[in-house]
Amino acid sequence: MCVRQTRQIPGRWWRAAWCCSQNDHPTEALSALRIAIALGDTAPTTLLNLALAEQKNGDLAGALCRMEELERQIPDWDEPPLRIAEALRATDRNADAEAAYNRALEINPHRESALLGLAGLLIMRGAGASARDLALRCCGVSPNRPEAWDVLGLALLCDNEKALAESAFAEAQRLAPRNLQYALHRVDAAFANGSQEALLAWLESAREADPLNHSLPTALGVLLDRLGRLPEAVDAFESATVLAPDEPLSAMLWQALAVIFDSNRDLPSLFGNLHRDMTLYAQTVLGTSCLNRFDRILDNIDQRLTDKPRIAAYCHGVVG
Repeated sequence: MCVRQTRQIPGRWWRAAWCCSQNDHPTEALSALRIAIALGDTAPTTLLNLALAEQKNGDLAGALCRMEELERQIPDWDEPPLRIAEALRATDRNADAEAAYNRALEINPHRESALLGLAGLLIMRGAGASARDLALRCCGVSPNRPEAWDVLGLALLCDNEKALAESAFAEAQRLAPRNLQYALHRVDAAFANGSQEALLAWLESAREADPLNHSLPTALGVLLDRLGRLPEAVDAFESATVLAPDEPLSAMLWQALAVIFDSNRDLPSLFGNLHRDMTLYAQTVLGTSCLNRFDRILDNIDQRLTDKPRIAAYCHGVVG
């Protein structure tokens, strides 16, 4: 085998590993990376990708050891501490994750993923001012990144800056107009800021300008529900479900609200669908928000629906 061919072989296995990783085949990616390394590809990027593949295959301890070794060997590379932080955050080791994010930012103060990741952890422990500063830095580095404005809004809410938070969420929604999470965050901020009527007028106008955007009627439905205008909320959620039948949030809230106006519906079937939809959201902040809204809706349902306490308890058990 010629030298050129020998050098090409590890690269072929690395590309195979990349394809497997992109197509969510972590076991095949891990095997391909191990072969590439055995054939002589010991580049830092290959070793880091091996660690990430090990993590995806359940070997977190081995992955962290490999990433920490890379961080020691290449102290001016921000990728290993960033990946360490993300791995630690995924396992709720938040204090260690914060330290790793800070190490990444010491190397590269403009690394967007580290800025937003650390800001998110700070928000979780109530350090709104510090999180705000990080989010503002990220907005300065990447002003067209909607996630940065959304994190900034959350940090501002945490710091009780309600009007500024609503403005940040509005910018996130402008940059990503079909993102439902940003739209719902804006609704929450409007209620905190006391500007829900102004947002209501904006949502109605925005729906006319973008009639196929399902996030707008969903946000409108949540807003109308919280204003106590339940029949209109049902209509809005139904419109959102027509636009995006696979979106569980709008369908879930529409079905729950519809109970109030139609007590003859098949309750076991209805709440079976709600259970299915909430399960899809169980691991997200959005899911907790949905469940809270669902609990409030249940409080408005006629007390003669004797399934109410059992259903509420069951849904709490599913979502937690």
